[in-house]
Amino acid sequence: MIIYYYTNKGKRSNNEDSLLIKDIVINNNMKKYEKLVFNDNKGKFFISDGLGGEEAGEIASQTILNELINSSNLDSIDNIHNEINNIKSILDDYSIKHNNLVFGATLGGISLGEKSFIINIGDTRVYKISNVDTKQLSIDHTLIMKYVENGHVPKSNIRFNPMRNLIVSSISGGFENSITKTNIKKLNYTKNDIFLICSDGVWELFDDEEIYNVFLNYSLENGLDLFFQKLINNCKDNISFIIIKIEE
Repeated sequence: MIIYYYTNKGKRSNNEDSLLIKDIVINNNMKKYEKLVFNDNKGKFFISDGLGGEEAGEIASQTILNELINSSNLDSIDNIHNEINNIKSILDDYSIKHNNLVFGATLGGISLGEKSFIINIGDTRVYKISNVDTKQLSIDHTLIMKYVENGHVPKSNIRFNPMRNLIVSSISGGFENSITKTNIKKLNYTKNDIFLICSDGVWELFDDEEIYNVFLNYSLENGLDLFFQKLINNCKDNISFIIIKIEE
């Protein structure tokens, strides 16, 4: 398995995005994407995009991913729901201890193992890219997505719509009694499949066909260079991505 990853504050004052690569949480401002190679196709790969502004969002995203490291029960949809609710309880406790701080974060990514799953809450996206099955696996939990589902707005217009960042579900502390929407599905994959996990600061810069074409029509390395160059030349928000290529 080959991994490429990157996170940076972009044009923002600080980076509220955090990455989870297996059992390591990353939140620093990277100058260039980095590569990792593993001998297996197992692990947790997630991005959490903080909400709440300043340090609050950063604390939320890091807390969520640190708790995911310790989650050993990501082997069924019911157990994943329980783990996510447990993480929300931890954020609620933190909120109570800090003057009812309202804060939270999105979550999106994949858990690979004997049973594999795609998990997302909010608008952090997960794409699967292959010659036979290329699509967005995640669901945007945003206000504008309700209009898309009702047929009032084409999906291709989401990234230009001012309502694209109005989140209707997140893992938040001190804000709501429950997590309103989750997307958890079993995940199948084969050799050479590519997964792209990215925050909204990334997907807002590309339409879906651009993403698919750059990784299907070029080698992974060359496609990634083109993808990265457009990203750093046009970014406005925090920008984070994880790219996973299945080798065996």
